[in-house]
Amino acid sequence: MIHRSNRPEDIRIQGRPPEGPPASSLFQPPSDPVTLVLFGASGELTQRKIIPALYRLYREKALPRLFTILGAARTDMDTQLWRKRLKLAIQSFSGLPLSAWPEFEKNLFYTSAAYDEVASFERLGAELDRLDAQRGTKGNRLFYLAVPRKVAGSLVRSLGAAGLAREDTTARGWARVVVEKPYGLDSASSADDCRELAQVFNENQVFRIGHFIARATMQNLMVFRMANALVEAAWNRNSIQEVCILAAESQGVEHRGRYYDENGVLRDTFMNSLLKILAISAMEPPSSLDGEAVRDETAKVIRAIQPLNPANVNDQLVLGQYQSGWVRGAPVPGYRKEPGVARDSITPTYAALKTFIDNERWRGVPFYLVTGKRLPTRETRVVVRFRETSHGTMFQTSVPGVPPNTLVLSLQPEEKALVTIQIRTPGANVGLRPLQMEFGFLDGYEGPELEPYEWGLLDVMAGDPLMFWRRDGLEAAWAFISPILEAATPGAGTVVHEYDAGTWGPADTSRLVPHLAWSDD
Repeated sequence: MIHRSNRPEDIRIQGRPPEGPPASSLFQPPSDPVTLVLFGASGELTQRKIIPALYRLYREKALPRLFTILGAARTDMDTQLWRKRLKLAIQSFSGLPLSAWPEFEKNLFYTSAAYDEVASFERLGAELDRLDAQRGTKGNRLFYLAVPRKVAGSLVRSLGAAGLAREDTTARGWARVVVEKPYGLDSASSADDCRELAQVFNENQVFRIGHFIARATMQNLMVFRMANALVEAAWNRNSIQEVCILAAESQGVEHRGRYYDENGVLRDTFMNSLLKILAISAMEPPSSLDGEAVRDETAKVIRAIQPLNPANVNDQLVLGQYQSGWVRGAPVPGYRKEPGVARDSITPTYAALKTFIDNERWRGVPFYLVTGKRLPTRETRVVVRFRETSHGTMFQTSVPGVPPNTLVLSLQPEEKALVTIQIRTPGANVGLRPLQMEFGFLDGYEGPELEPYEWGLLDVMAGDPLMFWRRDGLEAAWAFISPILEAATPGAGTVVHEYDAGTWGPADTSRLVPHLAWSDD
């Protein structure tokens, strides 16, 4: 079905609903029963993100039929008090109705635990055995480390010493561990963290979670590219002039000021989101959509990214920090006025990088990676600009040559593809005008629309590793990011430019990125 907008040059093409079962029935929750052990259960991440995500999954009937959530923290309280606190958190942070809460909270339990005491974890193991027997969760354990990085190491060691990390398909089920970002602060600290995890867990048990891009979104990108001959045949340096990847956030650092000031945009969104989108966009077709096969190919892309040249750092990198301004009609403070941020901070909240991938498919094609906070809108997209054709002299155009085609793969907040092609202008002469076609990835789908964080939780429960960093890919990412971090340190010569909140970043970005094709207009 074709939908026309008020502008005659724009059309929207709506996908046909799949034949067979209704789309809503195609969504299946994980089949294995599970006990999710939530360390840091009294903390802010649990209240703001994890429990609201789990509650929404419960409302969507997306959790396993048999599940238990056991909160564990150093705070001394009982199950009833923890349930009351989480109910208040749902009211404060999720906006979800509480109609399903009385049933959901029956699955919530709490125990205190000292993260560095093995005896405390042995008692935790006994409690898990009791809950397994009572609730039929078959010994499948998911350990979620919603704790600061400085205590995660001792917690992992205690899990190992108490024997809780072992998997035994006969006497007990699987064991997995979820690690929150940051995955280290640099190459050395990340390597230390990986070694510590490897002493207790096998790599296939480790899930390094992110909250930014969902598995379904990345699969949309892969399918759109690889399942369509028109796209895949042109997905190379012969047809593509440049690729821009944008992850824009309209929000500031909000309650995460202290965390953000220690990490900045390069360790946060740039490291954990943009590199993953780049790898999925540029990888060779994997042998299958199996998570390990995809991670094999994405690791190859990360290793092939051209390193930053310290001699020309300002020709490749623009950093910025937002000042006070207006976002969506409301005044907002500058970064240094945010709670938890040092008043003399030079931590960047914006980064734009020009880089190349040194392989046969992409050699010579610039990739622009742009991300920042307090930008005009929240959107994530991949913008592909194709090369101009060689037949421009036969058409009447206002500029020399034929304007190039573009493909915009919008990943959030809407999942859609926008294709711009050239068509004939009505009249006696053969002129050109652009036509934009829009394809919605969710057209015809009636099932639940989950947030990336919710998808991540389901993927861990299902044991799907697709969207999680594997150790080799993480090491390659740090090898690429570390020189950029060094260039961004005080005194290294890289300037952190100021930009007003509500704008598209420092003015210097236009020098680095020639085509700021961020908006639909």
